[in-house]
Amino acid sequence: MVLGHELIGSGGEGVIVFNDWLADCTSWKPMHQYLDRKTFTYAFTDIRGYGRSIDIKGEHSSKQAALDAFALADSLDWKRFHIVGFSMTGMVVERMVLIDPDRIKSEIAIGLSRRRLSRWIPRAGHSSKRLSSTTMPSANSPRASQTTS
Repeated sequence: MVLGHELIGSGGEGVIVFNDWLADCTSWKPMHQYLDRKTFTYAFTDIRGYGRSIDIKGEHSSKQAALDAFALADSLDWKRFHIVGFSMTGMVVERMVLIDPDRIKSEIAIGLSRRRLSRWIPRAGHSSKRLSSTTMPSANSPRASQTTS
């Protein structure tokens, strides 16, 4: 299983760009005209329950989304790459850094509140057990229509 994605560009630097909570990765389309397509190849990626990945079954968690993203990178033969998450998928990119930091060249998490970040990123001397229980709504779940602060 590989997450649904659209490749833009032909450069040697891979970038996985995730959808946000309320949309699939087509929400990034207005930005495509500004991308450096010679240096980078962008994989605009939908996590499980969204867009091109809407029918992929399984757990909807930041951990699973991160593992799915690493599988996508493997399928693209990207050993090291950049990641961009927005809103909910900001948690996914943070998780990816925790799981395998050596594979991540750079990470951009857009739209995360300080409160949200502090819930997911373990601090020195604290357990990271909270990370393993982080669940995310799919586009079809009742929680997807709720807003959070």
